[in-house]
Amino acid sequence: MDKPSALGNHSDEVIDTKLGRHAKAAYVLQLAFYGDLVASVQQAEPHEMHVVLGTREQVSFTCSEYSRYFRRLLQRFRIAIGTPPTETYLTPCAKCSTCARAGHCNQQRSSGGALQSGLRRDSPMTAIEYGSSPDRSEVSRIVMAHATLAGH
Repeated sequence: MDKPSALGNHSDEVIDTKLGRHAKAAYVLQLAFYGDLVASVQQAEPHEMHVVLGTREQVSFTCSEYSRYFRRLLQRFRIAIGTPPTETYLTPCAKCSTCARAGHCNQQRSSGGALQSGLRRDSPMTAIEYGSSPDRSEVSRIVMAHATLAGH
């Protein structure tokens, strides 16, 4: 594009390809993310962002129409990941009788300690003590153990 930027007498726009037949909100959000990255490099917001669909049709969107929404969404995301999870107590499920972590959960529950879970109510419990920071391998081990017990 002939719009000056930190790159010189031109600036870049964003284009992506998708197999879908119609533009979807997720595509626009991804393009807005790419546009934000390009804007930080060239120090100028791209004018448009484009998606080429599986039908070979190109659909274009004006970046300024979506960039403020994207930045607001990004700010909310950053706040959410920076906020510690709320304390919750898990309800025992049908898999507790075979779960290797059931003793730990029962002990936490009886001592008044909080447990944290991001799973559905009917899912086997994943017990992570609030305030601790288990490493990824421990979390993965717990999740995989429960997935195995649940037959997934």
